Amino acid sequence: MDWTVEIGGFPPWKHLDTSSAASSDVFNKFKNGQGSFNETLASDVQGLCSLYEASHLRTPEDDILEEACDFSKTKLESLEKQLSPSVAAQINHCLRRPLYKSVPRFETRHCMTLFEQDPSHNETLLIFAKVDFNLLQNLHKKEIGYITQWDISHIRSLPECMKVVFETVLQLCEEIELLTRENGKSSFVVPHFKQAFEQERVHVASAVECCMKQYGISEAEAYNLIHKDVEDCWKVINEECIRSSDDIIPKCVLDCVVNLARISEVSYENHEDKYTNADLLKDYVSSLLLDPVSIDQEKLTAI
Repeated sequence: MDWTVEIGGFPPWKHLDTSSAASSDVFNKFKNGQGSFNETLASDVQGLCSLYEASHLRTPEDDILEEACDFSKTKLESLEKQLSPSVAAQINHCLRRPLYKSVPRFETRHCMTLFEQDPSHNETLLIFAKVDFNLLQNLHKKEIGYITQWDISHIRSLPECMKVVFETVLQLCEEIELLTRENGKSSFVVPHFKQAFEQERVHVASAVECCMKQYGISEAEAYNLIHKDVEDCWKVINEECIRSSDDIIPKCVLDCVVNLARISEVSYENHEDKYTNADLLKDYVSSLLLDPVSIDQEKLTAI
């Protein structure tokens, strides 16, 4: 079954948006007479991926998308072991990083890579996407460079709780600027940022360790319990995004909450604490701020 044809020409998850109260009842058409999802869908990789993506927009009482998540995840995990390495890699990425829960800029690079591997891709569209990514990356570099010129006088207007944060950031920036001057580097101090990721930190009890001690459970059980709590929190976030309006909570504020949750997903992916072991974040920072997307100059000039 072609899922995109079945639902108005778009992947199913496109019909669910946290900015509107679209009903998940649209997925009932993929169920059989017994109320289960049709097994005939089990071989449709793209359809299953779309269904899995959509399931991450579920709310606390959304039984249909809860079923959709279990069904699509089980089928995708089974298909991952049967298909070619390239398709299996796409399935693995979908399962690990659902688009809605991912940092958009990270996924942009990944999507461009997949698009480029598609023999039928539009070369002009791809080049424009790469140029756009690199332009915004350069802008972000400049913005980080401006941090070293912040004015300390603004601190007086901040609440006490923010003054400590602001002073710490300023102190770090001054240290970076000093090191740059000594090394003759630019104000965007890539080497220092990279070095900062390699600093060791004093060990503190992790959430998993605290959970194990509090409930007297094993490490595996603690991981499962925390994972369930995280999923439940996402459902609440989705529900609030759907119900709220700018009159109650501005969308820009909700976006900050969602983006914080997204970066937390990245930081603790694969049960890794990238906040504590910041060296694990180096590749992410590099792809976001340092390494431009490669562009074929001949193809660029031919446009």
